[in-house]
Amino acid sequence: ARGREQFAGARVLFVLPVTQPGGGANVVIDEAVAMEAMGAEVTIHNLPANRAAFERAYPDMPLPTRYVAPEALPEMAADYDAVVATFNTSVEWLAPLGDLPNPPVRGYYVQGYEPLIYPEHTPDYERALRSYALFDDLVRITKTEWTRRQVLAHTGVDSRVVGPSVNIDLFRPRPRDDGSTADAPLRIAAMVRALRDQVVLCEAWGNARPEEGGEHFLAYCLEDITRDHYIHGNLIALNVLAVLRLQRERAVFSVEEMKNFFDAAGLAYRPAQQGIARRDYEQALLTAPDFVRRENLFKGLWWRERVFDHTGPLSAQGVADWLYGLE
Repeated sequence: ARGREQFAGARVLFVLPVTQPGGGANVVIDEAVAMEAMGAEVTIHNLPANRAAFERAYPDMPLPTRYVAPEALPEMAADYDAVVATFNTSVEWLAPLGDLPNPPVRGYYVQGYEPLIYPEHTPDYERALRSYALFDDLVRITKTEWTRRQVLAHTGVDSRVVGPSVNIDLFRPRPRDDGSTADAPLRIAAMVRALRDQVVLCEAWGNARPEEGGEHFLAYCLEDITRDHYIHGNLIALNVLAVLRLQRERAVFSVEEMKNFFDAAGLAYRPAQQGIARRDYEQALLTAPDFVRRENLFKGLWWRERVFDHTGPLSAQGVADWLYGLE
């Protein structure tokens, strides 16, 4: 009721230029649906080139979606009270909106400190850094105090912390196949507690690096090579398998155990499912040690004197053979 009193009739456009489902897009869509329940009129903007893939990714999209090129955004934006970018590359598309006779509020939903996605001082890094202060009237909202502090420390501009959210209609305990729930462990609650503890650790440390390991660094190395982006969870799952093999006797989990877990969860982690060319992945394996040293990332697997064998299943070629042969 309070939400309807405040926001009924508000017209909001989220700029969401994605092709595949992912955490960031899911959060935007879930929260936009919640805004509609409060009486707001919410629309998703995407690019015409993304339409087929986006509609495959979200076949039951509950929100109206408009597909226009960035240069056509000002004409469309005139129909809205607020236009909100959701990724650093899309913030600059909002620039012409300031010239409209009755310009909408220009917002940026800051879902993370995005310069950390890229190697430091690269053009992509600098673009992400600039995005936070691109306009004097840009309204920045973010989920966590940590992200707010990172943006403030590096750019001098502040953000409004809106706090975490969760889709409780989706993420809730459900009856098992036999219809019983009494003895089922509360796995979701345990995951949320672990995530909470992780966030507390990262807040104390000052950045998100403590949550990352060799699997993340390999992902950053691959993205540095291909200049492409992948669904984060799928790529990390693939890299977990690679890193576990290379950790040898020090591995905490068995490779097969983790593979079975990923299969049971339905993750599309196989290289072919992600469109990762073998030559690119093998190059990432071979250059990861140099990459982590150049970027001064945490010490671990890639800092070892000998990561690979010269030949055999634990050579770079052998690891790639196994990953690209997964059934």
